[in-house]
Amino acid sequence: MSDQMYSQPEQTKDDQQRSKRSTKHKKMADKQQDFGPLPSSIARALSDRLYEKRKGAALEIEKLVRDLAQNKNFDDVEKIIKVLSKEFVSSSNPNAKRGGVIGLAATAIGLGKDSRVPLQTLLNPVLSAFKDPDSRTRYSACEALYNIVKMTRNTILQHLNEIIDILGRLVIDPDLNVRNGVEPLDKLMKDIVAETQSFDVESFIVFLRNNIYAKRSVSRQFILSWITTLDSLPDIDLIVFLPELLDGLFTVLGDPAPDVKKMCDFCLENFLQQIRKNPSKVEFCKMINILIEHSKSQDPQIQLTALKWMAEFLNLAGRQLLPYTAGIMGQALPCLSDKGVGKNDIL
Repeated sequence: MSDQMYSQPEQTKDDQQRSKRSTKHKKMADKQQDFGPLPSSIARALSDRLYEKRKGAALEIEKLVRDLAQNKNFDDVEKIIKVLSKEFVSSSNPNAKRGGVIGLAATAIGLGKDSRVPLQTLLNPVLSAFKDPDSRTRYSACEALYNIVKMTRNTILQHLNEIIDILGRLVIDPDLNVRNGVEPLDKLMKDIVAETQSFDVESFIVFLRNNIYAKRSVSRQFILSWITTLDSLPDIDLIVFLPELLDGLFTVLGDPAPDVKKMCDFCLENFLQQIRKNPSKVEFCKMINILIEHSKSQDPQIQLTALKWMAEFLNLAGRQLLPYTAGIMGQALPCLSDKGVGKNDIL
């Protein structure tokens, strides 16, 4: 209970505390019927201040849900999910919140991989817990989401954008434990993407495009890691989507963090190699203006890389780029007289 509940000095403290404890206990007793198929003993343990008791309650929920699922009683399973979401995750009691989150994870484990319960009913309350100001609740949500993702890997990619959006925020979480909790979850999501590839690629590319302009280096690195993951998948031809990503990649190339800059440079060089191998798939005209703009950059690496790409485009696309001659030459001619290292060798 919060100390604020007893912070009225104008009243007799002992009487007030006894009265409020009694009222609180009565309310909890009155609410027991709302727990439905969830036994009150489990409900009490799930909001206990001790982690071990909450964990024990979660294990009991797992067993209970497994039995219900084996008996095809999914109505009661959904009632348990509703109780965990409403009475626990939405509670103002931080211990109840954490208990509710791990209770939902236990529910997912109990249901197994062939669940008939809508995934959204499990996922939404856990995702909402990531907004909690308490770092321990957010960490519990990381653990819970990992278990839910692991058990629902056949359907979880329907919510890929939502989950990656959450992870992108958590990589800059102020709490170290929460940030460390992101890594195994991120790896699991990448493994599932690599295994199944049954997700809306176009929608995810739009998501990556919109988020690559993040200000924080660690956020940019996170998005780059996902672009690199997609590019490594044999069934996804990322060159087709490169016009959506190229401007953001050149922006990230100017990042002050050396690791991010190096990672982005590697990514761009890999794309350029693919362009050389498969020029017929490349939409040169959709990207040439992006290169022209970045060739004006004051950052030497961005400018040099943009010029290098322009030279390759001219070599591979030829007459396709005639309408853009003025813009290209407007940037190329000054470089011919520039004493900067490498520029004369490019154009």
